[in-house]
Amino acid sequence: MSGLLELPREVVSNLPIITQIGTDEFNIENYKSLVEFSDDRVRILTSNGMLRVEGRKLLIKKMTDEYLQITGQIQKYEYIS
Repeated sequence: MSGLLELPREVVSNLPIITQIGTDEFNIENYKSLVEFSDDRVRILTSNGMLRVEGRKLLIKKMTDEYLQITGQIQKYEYIS
């Protein structure tokens, strides 16, 4: 369907779009909900499962229904079960 409408696949299928800029900014689009937030860990529910972001001095800089921006010292992120 995305080919017929010439829309990006992640938009049509609601897949998360993850962007990390250096080690101090992490952005995610098309997430479902924020599950946990502390200054060293964030858990985010996506259509692909639970995503965990770990680091130090983490801060939610911007949050909308579809977009989440985390700043701080990002050390790693991974999908967890």
